[in-house]
Amino acid sequence: MSQIIPGNFDCGKLLEIKAKVVEIFNGEGVIKSEYISDVEPALAILENQTANFQVLQNPEKDREVKVYWLDDCDEEDPTDCTDQCTIDGDPIGDNCVNYALTECFEKSFSVTEEQFRTSLHTQEEVVARALLKKMKLMDEFWAAKALAFLNASAGVNAFAGPYNVVGGNTYIPAAAWNPDIMGYIDTALWMNKLGSAPKMLSGTLLKQYAWKVGMETTDPTGQSAAAKMGAFGVPYFDRRMDTILGEKALILFDPNATAIVTKARHAAYGEAGRLVDTGAGGQQRWYTIPSMNLPGIVYDVAYSALCSGDDIKHTWKIKTRGDIFLNPLGCSNDRTGVLKFVCGTAPQA
Repeated sequence: MSQIIPGNFDCGKLLEIKAKVVEIFNGEGVIKSEYISDVEPALAILENQTANFQVLQNPEKDREVKVYWLDDCDEEDPTDCTDQCTIDGDPIGDNCVNYALTECFEKSFSVTEEQFRTSLHTQEEVVARALLKKMKLMDEFWAAKALAFLNASAGVNAFAGPYNVVGGNTYIPAAAWNPDIMGYIDTALWMNKLGSAPKMLSGTLLKQYAWKVGMETTDPTGQSAAAKMGAFGVPYFDRRMDTILGEKALILFDPNATAIVTKARHAAYGEAGRLVDTGAGGQQRWYTIPSMNLPGIVYDVAYSALCSGDDIKHTWKIKTRGDIFLNPLGCSNDRTGVLKFVCGTAPQA
């Protein structure tokens, strides 16, 4: 049997823990860094995506969305005029892609009431800190998935220029990585028809240059360098990108080309959540809590209180469902809306 019980003691404790989470996260001091995630790849997509997948985000239903579009991949020049009484032509086709939320991952932890009888810490504070740490790991897992997705989605650069293009990588020697490289990248974006406002994601590559030109904007040379570095808006720099990819790279993507979509099933139960009597001295409450680092991502939380062995065990499970999507590719599989530039030389065949 389940029921919604707004305003009971457990709901009060729940709200107290949620408030403590926000208080700790927004607090001062170096300990705050324990809960701040390295999430720039996911943040870069979430803050700029334009796709709408509200049907997939409905907490009460699990659905699949099928997107249709017309394919007219004619590249031929017009021909000389023919007899007007003979009219014929190649058929125009359509195509479709199915989108569904296929990713699901979780973290969990537990505490017992007896351990707090001799502890200087309150149960609410310990739980709040544990929730923050587990959500940090969840946030960073989404970010790692976002980076892997962008890396795998890199299209084939249609403008090699003076550099080497191998698959989805354009290799640019280390000596060329300075603000002037933005001129080449701008041309590459133009040749690849990569939108008018692409977003830039990098690791340590160009990070020092970005700092340097930002400190030198009072002199004419510094102003021009800053203008070059800011050609594609404020860049996203991720501390883990070099390590995850195993190379220094720069990724640019069209905000219309990618989207992170998540669903919080427990959102259907409102602020109070849903209380479930499990029998055998136990109960569960299902509710949600938003990510502190990733806008729009809300985590499902399942809480269990079980009386056993002269103690009460409290257990939390934090779960997320979602996926990362790429726009339909149309007539060219090479043009994905994502380009990747690597610092270094192309590997030998």
